[in-house]
Amino acid sequence: MLDIRRILCPTDFSDASRRALEQAGMFASWFGAAVTVLHVSHPPPVIEGPVSFAAPPAGISHASVCQARTALAESARLLRTAGIVVDELVLEDYDPEGRILEQAASINADMLVMGTHGRTGLGWLFVGSVTDHVLRKAPCPVLTVPPSASRTANPPFKRVLCAVDFTPPSLEAVQFALRLVQEGNTRLTLLHVLPDALSGEAPARDTPAHRRRCDEAALYRLRAMVPPDAWAFCEPQTRVLRGTSYRAIVEVAAGEGSDVIVMGVGCKHVLDRLFVGSTTNQVVRHAGCPVLTVRR
Repeated sequence: MLDIRRILCPTDFSDASRRALEQAGMFASWFGAAVTVLHVSHPPPVIEGPVSFAAPPAGISHASVCQARTALAESARLLRTAGIVVDELVLEDYDPEGRILEQAASINADMLVMGTHGRTGLGWLFVGSVTDHVLRKAPCPVLTVPPSASRTANPPFKRVLCAVDFTPPSLEAVQFALRLVQEGNTRLTLLHVLPDALSGEAPARDTPAHRRRCDEAALYRLRAMVPPDAWAFCEPQTRVLRGTSYRAIVEVAAGEGSDVIVMGVGCKHVLDRLFVGSTTNQVVRHAGCPVLTVRR
């Protein structure tokens, strides 16, 4: 069973952040969890020269912080109306992703929920290494509500898609997905994507017989990832497809009407970094539903 008692939700007061806050509230209501709503304001810039000084004046920064606190209080009020315990926190820092990670560790967050969009506001989460930093370093599962998300279903979810690449983080993701399934009357799909000729990743000698053997082996491995006791409450569907990983994951999620995509991310190896920088980020960018990443 899942034990989620504290949720951290960063916000920049955009529409995307408001959707993420709604999702955080849904999880909090489901699990009886408390929510910490965090806003990180940029402090006044420092101009370097013969005499270094901050500009604009400190009063403007103070006004900005006061406005943020007012907006944060309104966001918190909406959650409190639903009976959720809420903490509000406004910080000033040039390193927002660092402060998010620090706060997640400081409050022992069980889940981090973020709204993401375009190039403004929390869009910085998808610039360069910041995405990699947040998704790989967060001390808890991260639920991202992507810019194209058309569905933000209320938990307990009815349809869960778990993307598997057979790495250790994938095993962690499967275990988390099974716990989600156990919480409600949920359909679980385990998906593995093999390369094909069109993706440019298939082996040179990719004969029909070789493809069939690989498909069968992958299906066997998917089924083997489900513990024997899990079959008592869940009979997951297992699927093996050919193509580019993120495209196949997004297409299956859309076709099945998935409420959430669960994926594992690593942090120790170069290949893990490449996986986070490509497949995970691309899924988050293109998925039509929230994406929950679990770090081993």
